[in-house]
Amino acid sequence: MMAGELLASAVVKELLSKLGSGLWSEPGLLPNFKKELEDMKTTLHSIQAVLSDAQNRSLKEISVCLWLKRLKAAAYDIEDVLDQLHIHNQSKDAKVLNCFSSSKSFFSLDLPIMAHKLKGIKKRLEYIAAERSKYSLREDSITNPKEIIEGRTTFSAVNPDDVLGRGEEATEIINRLLSPSDALSIIPIVGIGGLGKTTLAKLIFNDDRIKKVFEPRIWIHAMDFKVGKLVEDILLSSGTENRNSLGNSESNMEKVQRILNGRRYLIVLDDVWNEDGQKWEDFKQVLQGGKGDSKIIVTTRSERVPLIMSAETPHKLQRLSDDACLKLFEQRALLTGAAKDNLVLIGERIVMKCQGVPLIAKALGGMLCFKSEEDAWKVVLDNELWDLKKEEVGHSSENEVISSLKLSYQYMPSALKLCFVYCSLYPKAFELDKDMLIQQWIAQRFIQKQHVGDDYVNYLLAISFLEETGVKYYKMHDLVYDLARSVAGDEVSVLDGRVSTITNATECLYASMIQYHQPSKLQKDLPRKVTLWIVRRLMPATKPCCETSSLQVQIILVYWKRSSSILQNNLL
Repeated sequence: MMAGELLASAVVKELLSKLGSGLWSEPGLLPNFKKELEDMKTTLHSIQAVLSDAQNRSLKEISVCLWLKRLKAAAYDIEDVLDQLHIHNQSKDAKVLNCFSSSKSFFSLDLPIMAHKLKGIKKRLEYIAAERSKYSLREDSITNPKEIIEGRTTFSAVNPDDVLGRGEEATEIINRLLSPSDALSIIPIVGIGGLGKTTLAKLIFNDDRIKKVFEPRIWIHAMDFKVGKLVEDILLSSGTENRNSLGNSESNMEKVQRILNGRRYLIVLDDVWNEDGQKWEDFKQVLQGGKGDSKIIVTTRSERVPLIMSAETPHKLQRLSDDACLKLFEQRALLTGAAKDNLVLIGERIVMKCQGVPLIAKALGGMLCFKSEEDAWKVVLDNELWDLKKEEVGHSSENEVISSLKLSYQYMPSALKLCFVYCSLYPKAFELDKDMLIQQWIAQRFIQKQHVGDDYVNYLLAISFLEETGVKYYKMHDLVYDLARSVAGDEVSVLDGRVSTITNATECLYASMIQYHQPSKLQKDLPRKVTLWIVRRLMPATKPCCETSSLQVQIILVYWKRSSSILQNNLL
């Protein structure tokens, strides 16, 4: 299955929304231009009726998946034309023109040529619509649940309820931490993604018994296991330094040793992947000087990491019981009262399919909280994705989790699907700035209003697709990020200027460019059709764009989709 084609229905629905918005019906447009747009809107409506069946069948039928791929490509081409028209209309605003160094003629649009181009796209779309009969696609006879998300209370990043069923394990690990020892002790917590290793570690880290004994307590996300970066993270986590005051590697190591000297410290190394024993030995040298009964907690998915880092017995996190999973599910689904009895029975059957993975139970419970119709719950229960994960993912437990999480994605409103996948532009484990993220969504015209973005963020929190890391800062669980990248397919690329770049340039529409300092390399790596987004903190050149009005940001981002020369001429 080409997971990227799960986006097809969202792309078509958002395109229809744009076609029906009235933005493309100005008096200045040629009559045949308007007619082509109206005809395509009618064709798209007829195609939309079979998209639900097409996407379900695309899970197993490659021919249907390829049909969706052609449909999505045509929809993007139509959207490109609308974007050019939008730029043409907005270019009348002098404020927008001032954000570019180019002349007003730069925004000129040859409407007759554009109308001819649109006519060609229309023929493609009509051919794609005619192909429906070849696949015997059914029209959807079931009314889809309303695509409205109302604001709701979000969940704390360290919510004790999130570790239901882990009480005994938390106590066991706390007792191991509190037991005195003559040397630095390392306690690995091992398990597949989605079981709650990080959540359990956070609960232990914030336990009052731990706070009384260990000082300092330091939390580090250690996926990038480089000694220099780990040392910097210790200084930042301890609160003794900020980014601007960090020195060179040697001076930073000396600062860390002064902080730890003679003290009983606790360090959590979260999400460790490093299996290089030498790197671990180098890092341990930095930690010398603390009291002998200092402790380190390591969370990892790798069975090899504990063998390299510690001689102690790792704590292997097991799948939750169905009862504990059901409680998590019911908390997120807000199942209370006799009126919910039928939903409870369906929920129990859904939870049995979660196979003891709390991330799945929380994601589905949070999603179904917004759906009160019994039929909507039955659709989730009977979804073919449950069977697909058993048939196709083999023995990979984490692929099973990702496959199950696709259920929560599948029932998102179409605009939110696009917003969610857009998050895969950020590097893995990146802290998302809520306000900037919402402005990006608005700039891409996935949404129109700030309050809609607020509701979408709250929804993603409710289904555990985002977790809080600070005030208005969030990140994705690794498996959720993998899901977003899987759904995006080749349309999204995260490109690093420090390494060789390999991407499907013909498919890529969105790219984040990290550590690009040479315009020639950026120009070489930039895919032709891309809408460019750059990680701000690593590329200060984007700062002027981010501080302009939302309208200016919108025009800049949309035009980057047209040509990378604008980027080179005006921003670099």
